[in-house]
Amino acid sequence: MFKKKSNRSLLLIFILTIIPLLRWFVIAPANKFVDLGLISTSFGQMSGLAGMVLFSVALILSNRSKWLDKAFGGLDNAYANHHILGGAAFTLLIFHPLLLVVRYARISWANAASLFFTNDFPVLLGIIGLGLMMILLYLTFFVKDKISYQVWKTTHSILPLALFFGGLHSFLIPSSIFYDQFLRIYILGLAIIALLLTGYKIANERLTKRKLEYVVSKVTHLADDVIEVELLPQNESLKFSPGQFIFVKFKGEGIASEAHPFSISSGIFDKSLKLAIKVLGDYTAVLNKDLKEGMAAEIEGPYGQFSIASGKADEIWVAGGIGITPFLSMARSLNKNEFNVDFFYSFKGGKDAIFLDEFFKIAKTNEKFRVFSWCSSDQGKISCRSINEIKEVKSKEIFLCGPGPMMEDLKSQFLSYGVPAENIHFEKFNL
Repeated sequence: MFKKKSNRSLLLIFILTIIPLLRWFVIAPANKFVDLGLISTSFGQMSGLAGMVLFSVALILSNRSKWLDKAFGGLDNAYANHHILGGAAFTLLIFHPLLLVVRYARISWANAASLFFTNDFPVLLGIIGLGLMMILLYLTFFVKDKISYQVWKTTHSILPLALFFGGLHSFLIPSSIFYDQFLRIYILGLAIIALLLTGYKIANERLTKRKLEYVVSKVTHLADDVIEVELLPQNESLKFSPGQFIFVKFKGEGIASEAHPFSISSGIFDKSLKLAIKVLGDYTAVLNKDLKEGMAAEIEGPYGQFSIASGKADEIWVAGGIGITPFLSMARSLNKNEFNVDFFYSFKGGKDAIFLDEFFKIAKTNEKFRVFSWCSSDQGKISCRSINEIKEVKSKEIFLCGPGPMMEDLKSQFLSYGVPAENIHFEKFNL
């Protein structure tokens, strides 16, 4: 189900990208591919059109909205495609001037260089937009792990600014967009929609009260690097489906004022909202050390389509490490007459098996819920083969949550055992 939603959305993006290219073929001169200069110019114009479409779509996908969550079968899928499309847009847009410069280079290299070192205002706008995009992508792909999340998030504000300059360049430069009304409305319309949605998101974050107010009621240290946080609502309570996640901004001395995603670990019947948080970076390390009872928290959400599938009688859950969190919410919410569930919990050693005792307690009260522990330091990596020996997997609904490499490896194995791709669900956030 989730994969089908994502595939439909990707098909729509493909169609959106193809439309201006088809229009360009209709209006472009018939001799556009007769020599090297015209060929490079044609491909340069095509890469510019496709790049602008993908740039606009990538910016739209960066918005934290419920409709994107549903359209892509999870906000994690929308964000993953945002990164992919952003990289594709940058590649196309960097080739746009490089291909155009071939025509000038046939005259002289000095003439080609003048395309980049110019006082022509529309050209300068394009250079500025591309330069801002280069800065952002460099920070994202090469130094993100070396700078704080807050610094990286602040630099992400360059993205709409880069699109703004790129849109002005497209509108003012003498080109197919400039001369053709359909392309002008199409390309600039997508850019304007992307910028308006981004502006709406910023206004919502700063001016409206869509976030729920909670307070930290309890902090329990489950291990040296794992805490469970309980939060109580100050007004309205969050309504969620087990397996979903939220964005939380904790307000306390020494804690950065930024929202981070965390999977919900509480059941739908619990009075408090619970989060299991593992130290995975600077921010979570600070929470592990400094988060205290009485601190306020702002909650936004819920998001995610990683939840118990309706209409399926048999499910297999596989968790690795802190990937246990959404399954804890699912198990705490199970109805005894609802699903047959076989839960496989993989962990490195005994001290890493947080919540394992609680899962066994739930299994004792619900005969349809069975728990299998898997200590990788003793038994090796958990595999589809080992799971299939315990429970036949082919006709089951599969849910995976854990480290990225583990999920990708298991996904491939389940596919090789005949499990349909649409029956394999996994969360892409490293929570």
